[in-house]
Amino acid sequence: NPALSVAAGDVNSTKKLYDLYDDGDVRRDWAISNFTYASNGTKAPITSTTAASYYNRKAAKYRREYELVSPKTNNATPINWPILRFSDVLLMYAEAENEINNGPTQSAIDAVNLVRQRAWSSGIKTITVTSGGNDYTAAPTVSFVGGGGEGAQAIASISNGQVQSVTLGFDAVTGLKAGKGYSSEPTVVFSGGGGSGATATASIHRITDADISPSLDKNDFLELIREERSRELCFEALRKPDLIRWGIFEFVMTNMKNQMATDIPGSHLSLAFRNVTSRHVIFPIPSKDMTLNRALEQNPGW
Repeated sequence: NPALSVAAGDVNSTKKLYDLYDDGDVRRDWAISNFTYASNGTKAPITSTTAASYYNRKAAKYRREYELVSPKTNNATPINWPILRFSDVLLMYAEAENEINNGPTQSAIDAVNLVRQRAWSSGIKTITVTSGGNDYTAAPTVSFVGGGGEGAQAIASISNGQVQSVTLGFDAVTGLKAGKGYSSEPTVVFSGGGGSGATATASIHRITDADISPSLDKNDFLELIREERSRELCFEALRKPDLIRWGIFEFVMTNMKNQMATDIPGSHLSLAFRNVTSRHVIFPIPSKDMTLNRALEQNPGW
């Protein structure tokens, strides 16, 4: 983007990560780019849904438009790197509670729900046209009245004088211009366009939709924690240590390699996964140290 300086997007996402997020979880389109930059610097939404297209999406947490230092440099950012976030502490606490109590306690469940609720949409979920109306010569303006929220924007499409569909506008942070703060379903209002009679209903996301099942056993809760840490902490350099301490690093990397062989066969993006062996759960002792101390034994596999 010429207006923001130029830097290469070298960190890509995967389809596996994209698919971990549920509808209503706004972290997905914050963490994973849902746009590309056009030549004039504006953002164009990514519309492709092929399996391969998800691997071309970039890490989007560190967005250049939020930099306050100017002029911007090509390959550096003043945005602070996260060392320890409160959501990490909450998920660590929930994991520990699950282990020492042989299953999740209520406080463990509450901790996970606190992380998920912070990241959940309170905007419009769906818009359903209930009557297309008649005599529309142009798409009418769509507005949302009531419901306690704000900021939702949608566009109507017409055919043969009738409203056929209503879609939320594109937003580069939340994915869609669904608005926020809705506590009840707003009324959908059509105005202009030369016609009349079109009606539609809207449904909303509710924060409580983020809550996890209270009946998970120890193993299911641990698996949920593994996925939740991926959703919350992706691109923060914590995933490999997590996988190693869980004892599943090689297993997960091999499964990812196999998925990528199907989704993007032959791609260089799978190289890091293809090269993993059991020795990569520990670093080698540096050769200098091995030379200085002949009594040292090199770590297995190195």
